[in-house]
Amino acid sequence: MMKKILLFTLFGSLFFAQQKEEAAPVIYENYPKGQSDYNGGNIQFYKELHQLILDKKIKPCENKNELYNVKFVVYPDATIKFVKEENPEKAEKNKCAFDLTRRLFKYLDGWKPAEVDGQKVAAITGMIIFPDALFDKYVEGYDAVNYYGPPAEF
Repeated sequence: MMKKILLFTLFGSLFFAQQKEEAAPVIYENYPKGQSDYNGGNIQFYKELHQLILDKKIKPCENKNELYNVKFVVYPDATIKFVKEENPEKAEKNKCAFDLTRRLFKYLDGWKPAEVDGQKVAAITGMIIFPDALFDKYVEGYDAVNYYGPPAEF
């Protein structure tokens, strides 16, 4: 009798452990080549971010040299979640740019989930945020990648 209970417990544990493991979503380290994380690409992303800055009447950053590489996950349902900052000093040094991402990204609704084998998947992506180029100096067609290199630096 004791062996049956022990065996039942063991199989039950294995079953639940396997179920729990399957429940954890796979998050890809980056987007597959050729896929964009935003409808309309980076140019549309920066255009909408600039418009949000105007609509929300956000004040420009005092330090005109702030630059922040923000990393986040785009989920299959097109929601996003910021990746924990690995370098808190970097975020602190670029606090205005950091705060800008946290304050405004939630209003952007053009996020495009990555696709692998026809399935939408969660994937990490990033954007270069240079606030000085997003306020008065914003020009139509702006894409930070053209100034600071590809997001592979993330």
